[in-house]
Amino acid sequence: MSRRAIVAGGSTGIGRGTAIALAKSGHDVTITFAHKAAEAQKNAEAAEATGQRCIIEQLDLSSPETAKACVDKMVEQLGRLDALVSSAGMMVPSFDAPPDFADHLRGSKSKA
Repeated sequence: MSRRAIVAGGSTGIGRGTAIALAKSGHDVTITFAHKAAEAQKNAEAAEATGQRCIIEQLDLSSPETAKACVDKMVEQLGRLDALVSSAGMMVPSFDAPPDFADHLRGSKSKA
């Protein structure tokens, strides 16, 4: 029986690699992303090519309600949740960051 995992921030970088590695190791995967739908779709296709199921969800993880709804949907569609990988983040050059940017980052990690 497959295990199930959510990879928050699975559209690029470490999250992408983690989602595909989990699929290769026998996990059905839910990939969440904020903005990069095309990348998330490519990663879903790569995960599905391993024979596993993959769901992609665009959402804002700074909202606890949104994060809970994602987990609920995954459990409804795939049966349960065995692992959660938090790889979501933002890359903003420090000179472009608004004064409250650090607070925003802390909030998105701690709330979801």
